[in-house]
Amino acid sequence: MVNLEYKYGNITGKSEFLGELTHRIQSRTISNEYIHNTLFIKREILQRNFTKRQLNILLFLFELSYMFNNEEAIVPYLQDFELCGVSKTKAKAEIDKLVEMNVIEVSDNRTIYRIKNAFEWKAPYNAGYNEGRLQEIIITNGHNT
Repeated sequence: MVNLEYKYGNITGKSEFLGELTHRIQSRTISNEYIHNTLFIKREILQRNFTKRQLNILLFLFELSYMFNNEEAIVPYLQDFELCGVSKTKAKAEIDKLVEMNVIEVSDNRTIYRIKNAFEWKAPYNAGYNEGRLQEIIITNGHNT
């Protein structure tokens, strides 16, 4: 039996959880600012040279926060990072590296995570990233819709 009691109240059972999740996704209002921030962070992630584990952690936190139009993701246990393919033993070190690179903030009890403003990131850029070429590909794909 699933029991979630965070800021969303008390939800028990898988079907109740999925129903509540579906309702929240369908009922949320998506602002232009939200869309812009989401696309900006995704593009910054593409530009940066993260390890596979760091990328998995970052995308996991991104989904758990931005999917619900929140700035923070709640991950109760380090073991929960196994859901994105990073073992408990490796998660702490990779999270610490992301904090050092100013990519994420972590609460003192290591349960609440926030992706920081990408302008503040100190993560290295990919050597082969080319903004001009990306714009060309985006325009090409935009014309295909």
